[in-house]
Amino acid sequence: MRFTASQVFAQTNPDRKAEAEKVMQQGRDQLQTGQFTAALQSWQQALLISREIKDRQGEGKTLVNLGLAYHFLGNYRKAIEYYQQSLPILREIKDSKTEGIALYNFGNTYDSLGDYHKAIEYHQQSLKIAQEIKDREGEGAVFGGLGNAYYSLGDYPKAIEYHQMHVLMLSCIYLIEGSMMTDMSKRIQVTLPDRLADDLEKWATYDGRPLSNLAAYLLERAVAEAKKEGAEWSKENPGSK
Repeated sequence: MRFTASQVFAQTNPDRKAEAEKVMQQGRDQLQTGQFTAALQSWQQALLISREIKDRQGEGKTLVNLGLAYHFLGNYRKAIEYYQQSLPILREIKDSKTEGIALYNFGNTYDSLGDYHKAIEYHQQSLKIAQEIKDREGEGAVFGGLGNAYYSLGDYPKAIEYHQMHVLMLSCIYLIEGSMMTDMSKRIQVTLPDRLADDLEKWATYDGRPLSNLAAYLLERAVAEAKKEGAEWSKENPGSK
């Protein structure tokens, strides 16, 4: 049996795409365990495959990941170079979420370079996208990045404002999207990531109030905000399913 070139491509393209996705995940796992050079090599391989099969979305995401790997390796100029390459592709295919991530990473890299005004500029662009597409997790991350940049500039009131929004947004996410909670006579136990718990402790210390008091205040604010935005659960009658 003979195959045309298009038939061969149709058979091999999905396999190559699956291979690229496998290598991409391998790079993520390596990055999580601090194997930055190994992650870089995995993503370089994924980039070659994505370009070979003309997978523009895969190419754009891989370029962002390569920038992240270079950032963790301390090669900030190289990181910026890859982020710059990713943006035209992500805008072309209208992948707004990944574009927002690239802009956020841009901000973090400029923060590491000590160019805090540039960092704020890119974080603001990322924030605009996150708010447009209602990416609450991305929005919260950007608030944290802005808080760090303003802190480095010595604008402490602005830094506190953004870090407060960062913690509030995380509270909203964990509350609305399903934190581990147990209701015991109006007492609630919440399991939080270490970083969030540390931020809450710092905030409580700064305000001179008990941590439990601050947490209750934030949860109350989160519930009020969710109702204001029309959360589905707030529209239901008590006891209904």
